[in-house]
Amino acid sequence: MAMKGDEYGRDFETNRGIVRSRFDKLESKFRHQAVDREEKAREFYDNGQNEAGSEVLASFTEACVSEVRGEIDRLLQMLR
Repeated sequence: MAMKGDEYGRDFETNRGIVRSRFDKLESKFRHQAVDREEKAREFYDNGQNEAGSEVLASFTEACVSEVRGEIDRLLQMLR
């Protein structure tokens, strides 16, 4: 409900800009970090260390999801 604003959606456009701005920054950050993580995972895979490569990618994914959840919580508090 916070993103939409009131029951008539009066704050939607303003809130959408705020939310989009925050998530654009996260997306850019994750995109840049992914390059490094993917290279590291590829090194492990190329050396036959599949489990280590998978762990690099899984931990990166987990960190991204955790950061997104935190941002959602902050936005929900801010937009109430």
